[in-house]
Amino acid sequence: MNLKLSLAIAFMAIASTFCWAQKATISENENGKLNVVVTSNAANGLQALVDTALSQYNSANGTTFGTADIESLKVGGNLVAFNVDFTKGTIKNIIDLISGDNGDDASYIWSKMRGTLKKLDLSSATFNAHFAVVASGGDTTNLNIPIYVMPPKVFWRGVDIDTDIAPTASERLKNGMSALEEVKLPSSMLGFSKSTIQTLGSLLKGFITDNAVAEQVIKYITEDNADAFLGIGDYAFAHATSLKSVSIPYNMLSPVKGIGAKAFYNTKSLTNVTFEKSTSFLSKGKTGINSICEKAFAYSALTEVNLPQEVDSIAQSAFQGCAALANVNFEGTNATRHIGNCAFMGTAISSIKFPARVAYIGDEALRDCKNLSSVDILGTDALALGEKVFYDTPGMKNGSFTCARTVVPTAIELKKKALLGGYDGTFAGLGGSKTATAVQHGTFITNAEKPVNEGDGTLNINIPENLRKAYCAAPGWSDLLVAPVPLFGDVNADGQVDVSDVTALISKILGEAEYDDERCDIDANSTIDVSDVTALITYILGN
Repeated sequence: MNLKLSLAIAFMAIASTFCWAQKATISENENGKLNVVVTSNAANGLQALVDTALSQYNSANGTTFGTADIESLKVGGNLVAFNVDFTKGTIKNIIDLISGDNGDDASYIWSKMRGTLKKLDLSSATFNAHFAVVASGGDTTNLNIPIYVMPPKVFWRGVDIDTDIAPTASERLKNGMSALEEVKLPSSMLGFSKSTIQTLGSLLKGFITDNAVAEQVIKYITEDNADAFLGIGDYAFAHATSLKSVSIPYNMLSPVKGIGAKAFYNTKSLTNVTFEKSTSFLSKGKTGINSICEKAFAYSALTEVNLPQEVDSIAQSAFQGCAALANVNFEGTNATRHIGNCAFMGTAISSIKFPARVAYIGDEALRDCKNLSSVDILGTDALALGEKVFYDTPGMKNGSFTCARTVVPTAIELKKKALLGGYDGTFAGLGGSKTATAVQHGTFITNAEKPVNEGDGTLNINIPENLRKAYCAAPGWSDLLVAPVPLFGDVNADGQVDVSDVTALISKILGEAEYDDERCDIDANSTIDVSDVTALITYILGN
């Protein structure tokens, strides 16, 4: 028996362990619509089961129900999520089959029920891939292999539109499960690391007789689209505009690793997402979620999100346009290191505390957050801040920015400055003004572009005194001016501490001259009197 046949038999044996009798039952609900419960283990068998059950139900009850009348669908057993026929031999065909309407079970649900199905229960289902592979002898072997992940576009088959503006009513965007209000994801769902995908890809390569095609397929799966195997694929529920809540299951064997790009994009009714956590002793409280990919929840109705402690990366525009999102919580000892460009742009956040490990906050990450007035960045390591992070955040004009780090522009912005000779700066456009005053323990940083006045407001930046010059020294921040730190005992602010300061202090106490109270309170007891004169003289004498 050759290796390819042995692997084929092994895969089919694995699939067979999930088999049970095919069955579909139908009942009518109080709305005069149908509830359908299906158990299936046949490759692409869902449509045949449902159509047969509908025919039998209509015959027995004198009705004329069709798939458009199915309001609730529960699928158990193996659910074919994509169908690949390698006999056609071109990579374009394979890609189209994976991401298009291919006659698989998921495509059937999408094509027949996307505008009417309200409840989809997949809790007892296992996502499968169907492969038709040409063996060396010319025979075709059909494999139905559990993949345990939601592949890209599984319940959305529309045209990809890459735009940062709010979704429109374009016909091209009407391809989501628009009526779907409730979904239960498979408890069997897993997530795979990229190294695991490469291993699985190598096994799959053994089933493809054309080496050139094999190489293209493996590259497509293991390199170009490895993120699709994180657990929730790209566009999985994009434009499911009626979806209200979703829970991401936890599987201790290999937890879901991430939420794909635009997986819940434009889910206008989605107010809640829950990341289920492990209850086992060794991994209690963990979710496994490592990545929130680009625009994963953009333009959803989320009001609060609790980001699991394992989340390392929040990609560009992940929560952009979530106008009701008021609370973002980084749980536990959060590992998040990367906050992408526009990640929280246009949200309702009023305050946010970034975790200690965050190393990068991208361009416009908090832009247009009209309610934002407080930002706290934990940790002590150097932090890269992008351009216009606080653009058009009027609440920050007199808000608080607390950061105990050396803050420098991002590498991208430094490159932009070198090429274009310009850098708008992290605080550019703050509250509609190009000017901000930052206070660092009494050290003032002002934007040199225009003088600060009462109308510009004050942004409080609390960082250690020893870092005050780092802001000005860092490339890209050269427009910031640092006033000298007040010299202890320099009452008259002439840059020297001598007898003239004693005279000035006495004049202050007698009411004959006005000097800064902080400079005059030499003994730091909040009272300016003769004891301060004594302390100043002692200091000057070196005693």
